[in-house]
Amino acid sequence: MAITIDQYSQELTTVRAEGNSKLAPNVDGGRMRIKHFNHNTNDDGVSGDADGQNIALCKIPKGARILEVFLAFEAMGGSSVLDLGLAGTDGSGFIDEADTVADDDDLFAAALSVVSAGEAVVADTIAQNYAYETDKEVYLVATVETDAWDADKDLTGHVVYVVD
Repeated sequence: MAITIDQYSQELTTVRAEGNSKLAPNVDGGRMRIKHFNHNTNDDGVSGDADGQNIALCKIPKGARILEVFLAFEAMGGSSVLDLGLAGTDGSGFIDEADTVADDDDLFAAALSVVSAGEAVVADTIAQNYAYETDKEVYLVATVETDAWDADKDLTGHVVYVVD
């Protein structure tokens, strides 16, 4: 029995339009990339990371469509949480070329508890901005929130994105 199609996704609607529009590679046929990062809180050899500190984890290129971020972390102690977002690599305070969208420290995760050792996958739901497309080169940024992190602790992981 043949299936009758009642609706098409936005992408297929674009492709089916007159003139057979092409989809961007980060939507159809692009290559998946993974960037790994590791951060140790023993940056000064004595103490951990201070409340409010921003940590650039890796660079993500312009036009990347972010599919997920995996985090693994040791117990940071206290009442520690982290925010995860993006900041422009150019230091402009914006994550778009038109300088209208400000750096966003909790674009993918807000107040993620890192009190105890664990792992988390973020940026993988609509609420966490799944498939966010970068408008220029950006840093993936972890922000120390609520309490300083203990010394000599690791935050590691990777970001998965599609580009070209």
